[in-house]
Amino acid sequence: MATSGTLVQQCLTVLRAILEPLSVRTTPQLLNLPNGVDAICEIVSPGRPTSRLCAFVRRGLRPVTLPQLLEQIETTATVASCDQVVVFTDYVPVPLAEVLREQRVSFVDAAGNAHLAGPGQISVFHTGNRPPRRPAARGQDFTASGAKVLFFLLRHGPRIRVTYRDIRNAVGVSLDKISKVMNELAGDRLVVARTRGDYEILDAGTLLDRWSAAFAAKLEREVLLGVYKATTGDDFAALTDRMSAAKLPAVVGGEVAAGWLTDYLRPGALRLYVPEEAQGKVQRELGLAPALDGNIELCKTFAVDLGQPFGDDGVRVAHPLIVYAEMMSGDDVRLGETALRLREKHLAWIA
Repeated sequence: MATSGTLVQQCLTVLRAILEPLSVRTTPQLLNLPNGVDAICEIVSPGRPTSRLCAFVRRGLRPVTLPQLLEQIETTATVASCDQVVVFTDYVPVPLAEVLREQRVSFVDAAGNAHLAGPGQISVFHTGNRPPRRPAARGQDFTASGAKVLFFLLRHGPRIRVTYRDIRNAVGVSLDKISKVMNELAGDRLVVARTRGDYEILDAGTLLDRWSAAFAAKLEREVLLGVYKATTGDDFAALTDRMSAAKLPAVVGGEVAAGWLTDYLRPGALRLYVPEEAQGKVQRELGLAPALDGNIELCKTFAVDLGQPFGDDGVRVAHPLIVYAEMMSGDDVRLGETALRLREKHLAWIA
């Protein structure tokens, strides 16, 4: 995977080609760049004022990631002396380019696509280029087992006093795999060992992004047990009431959990985390019938502290880290807005 510096250079090359014969130059890398800004470049046009661009580097841009990006752009715009904010990314497909254009978000991607809507003198909308196919290099954390380790660290961070055996007992990952993930995170300066068995998260935001990506790509499908419809209909509140009355060993996740935790999302689907051996009992008690187009998912519990109490009726809700990753695994701005609220309300130490 290209470094941020490499991606900046790729996008600058695209920008220079699109804006030729204008001059595009980068300013010296200063230590006091505005928060979140990865580079500052200037567009020089003869006879016109120089246009100063603040660039954000974001890989894997999707509709669901836009709410958090837009919030940071808005925050930066109030403190940075930039004429324009631009997003540098790896690839923007045409549908997403249209969304960004509607949102008035400027972007340049390494594949040659761009949208610039500057204050009068610059206006570009060029899309349709496809990126070359390259295998992405991924780390030890970008696996189902690695995701479980990331969840444990974030669940107990930012300072974690733990042994590898404690982690193994909590999330069921081998000691060898835990060692590899921890060594890689230390090498990336995301987690540091203060003393033996005493770890500190140095970059929680990046760790959260890695957790979300690994959950969506690897862990989510590994833990899925089945997709169902309820024979009694889509009254999720009634289903969770029945779950509580029957004392089922289930943890509520997905959109229902997100709605509970944020008071924002109107859920259209329910996810329950259950021990694998309890799958049949949960199906029977809740009247669930297998359905390819169902809106109820049963997933395997993957950690001993996956859930926490919610309310007074014994129902447990998935930890906000899990619900956040569930929302970010979708491709819907509505879910992205919910993820932003979850992060602000329940994961404030990570921001």
